[in-house]
Amino acid sequence: MKKIKVVMLGPYLYKVGGVAMHIKKITKYLSFREDIEMHLITIGNKNEKTKIGNLNIHMIKKSLPYPFSIPSLVWFLKHKIIELNPDIVHAQGSFAPYSTAAALVRNKYPTILTMHGISAKELKFHRGINFIFILFIHKPNEKFVVAKIPDIVVVTPYVKDLLCRHNDTKSNIYVISNGVDNEYFEIREAENPNTLLFVGPISPRKGLLDLVKAMKIIIERIQDVKLNIVGSIESKKYFDILNEYVKTNKLKGNVNFAGYLSEAELKQKYGATTLFVLPSYEESQGIVLLEAMACGKPVVASNVGGIPFVVEEGKTGLLFESGNVEDLADKIMTILKNEELREKMGEAGRERAKEFTWDKIAERTVEVYKEILKGK
Repeated sequence: MKKIKVVMLGPYLYKVGGVAMHIKKITKYLSFREDIEMHLITIGNKNEKTKIGNLNIHMIKKSLPYPFSIPSLVWFLKHKIIELNPDIVHAQGSFAPYSTAAALVRNKYPTILTMHGISAKELKFHRGINFIFILFIHKPNEKFVVAKIPDIVVVTPYVKDLLCRHNDTKSNIYVISNGVDNEYFEIREAENPNTLLFVGPISPRKGLLDLVKAMKIIIERIQDVKLNIVGSIESKKYFDILNEYVKTNKLKGNVNFAGYLSEAELKQKYGATTLFVLPSYEESQGIVLLEAMACGKPVVASNVGGIPFVVEEGKTGLLFESGNVEDLADKIMTILKNEELREKMGEAGRERAKEFTWDKIAERTVEVYKEILKGK
């Protein structure tokens, strides 16, 4: 059986971030397959080739600060692709330089782009230098690559809708979601009563201030409730606002900032929690929702973006009106006060998460590869 030689492009060395996590998992599971020869090109601090299991990693050195490095990186990425001479090229994320390089080789190799979100939606949640990067670099680059790359994967129907509304594209569009590791289904930690968990970067987009404000309401009725916030600080200013609110309203005994945790530590947190909460203002899908559901945990999440694609309202969890603190508090208390409902939603969530295991996501990805190669 001839293997399909796949070259994927995208960030791999970051500890956090949905795109980097997706790449780590999808390359791992694709490399397990006998019908795939898996290569990843990523940017790092040196030129180096390494191998993790069956995954071949080609690191391209960044010699200048971002964004001044983009033109040279596009050139090096493009030439590394040509050197590897793949059967198919797969770029993760619509940002430069990865997707740009992929678009430039589209006439030589079958090329796919996975869209994890849309710049137009991300823009309003950023300020300062990040706002400038998105407005003047990422957004124009996104329009360029979406117009050029013939086959696009999106993580939810929500992203597909955004893509069609904000970009002029005649590309074939496939929906392939993020996934969850099988190990999460095996977690059976002793649960701590009335414990809430949030996992994600600390930034305005995640709506954490609403959750902390909801805690103030909840504590008036359930005094021993605890909230663990797990994630790195993406916005120091926002973190300071959260801390000040916690301090002013005497919530320090109920709200814990745990910081970034290893995957093993995170699994322990999932297992020990009663209820998972994701109060985001914008979310393409939310891998953390799948992780919590795989652990058998009910979820409360905002009714925005791709979240309703994952969370089945009233079955695997409850959705609240984004930005409505009172509604968020009510939904959390509804689940905390009803053990039978928690157990029912937890089991339904576990079954729902089985539809999103990474081996199934890898299988669907290979199906798309074969479909594209068949039609070339």
